[in-house]
Amino acid sequence: MDTTHHRQGALEPAPASVPGAVPVPVPAPVPASAAGLPGVLPARRPTAHTRVRGAATVVELRGSLDLATAPDIRAHLDAAAAPPGARVIVDLRPAEFFDCSLLGLLCRARRRALESGGCLGVVCTRPRHLRILEAVGLDRALRPVATLEDALQHGCEHVQPHS
Repeated sequence: MDTTHHRQGALEPAPASVPGAVPVPVPAPVPASAAGLPGVLPARRPTAHTRVRGAATVVELRGSLDLATAPDIRAHLDAAAAPPGARVIVDLRPAEFFDCSLLGLLCRARRRALESGGCLGVVCTRPRHLRILEAVGLDRALRPVATLEDALQHGCEHVQPHS
């Protein structure tokens, strides 16, 4: 009978109080950067990179943004929107493709930022992406601008909180 079990990726003897214990995977602890703690930026990923520019947190999204990449994107957007009064700017210019997964994440991040007295703006220049935002009505809520400088300069003033 096997008397070991997994603990944070390693096999250790099972506690004596558990007769007949079998190996059971125990997930490793979540690092603080992935836990969405305010002030902690997630690690750079192929599809998402977060940086601070002035009073704003810029989340740059690149490549194909879909259901497979949603967990990484969610971690970046959650971390950016977590602090009270967060000013979040999502830069979609490097994005080649996105599906409804991203639209849901943008709505979620915007709601979270607004609930804590902050805002979320979007930088987007690709015509097909702008058409998608318009088709689902998010162009009115997110008010995309063409440059990061415009988003940084105008901050939250162009974003309507109750759209």
